[in-house]
Amino acid sequence: MCDTAASIAAEQGLVKAVLHYETCALDTNNDTAEMILAEAYETGAQGIKKNTQKALLFYHLSAENGNAKSQRALAKLLLKLDENQKGREQVQSYLSKMHAAYKNTPSDEFKGELLHPYTLLLLAAEKPAAKWYYPSEVTVDNEAAAELRAYKISDAKRAQAIKDASVWKQKKMMQTAKELYQAQE
Repeated sequence: MCDTAASIAAEQGLVKAVLHYETCALDTNNDTAEMILAEAYETGAQGIKKNTQKALLFYHLSAENGNAKSQRALAKLLLKLDENQKGREQVQSYLSKMHAAYKNTPSDEFKGELLHPYTLLLLAAEKPAAKWYYPSEVTVDNEAAAELRAYKISDAKRAQAIKDASVWKQKKMMQTAKELYQAQE
């Protein structure tokens, strides 16, 4: 499905391939397809109608799969949306939808969490060797490290963001271990 989406996008444009990309992203958890969709929905690229909720969703999914560019892009989008009341309402609406969607998932699922922008930048800037627990190809975003250094945050919030990143990585590691174990059975 992912190859079909890329082929259609190359031949006919992204508008014609968007449904194929969505199927690829949601069925196969493909972080590249998720990133393509997120950028398109955020910017309205190539005739795609802007949709902040879908941009948040696909950035979020791709970021959870370890796509460092998505982690940085999600952090930037969250910061942008936090600048005004309408943007904060969009994030709140997205979170409500995510919580409802994951209400009946096992207790070790955490896909409904939306990390703080600083935490997302920490994860995006992380060295490749520390990213073994992601289900997809490891990516590193060098721009994230620069943005992380420029990010203004209190010491208390920085400490909490670092703790959140550590907890998130532990959960992700356990989830990956369970998936690997189940695959061997």
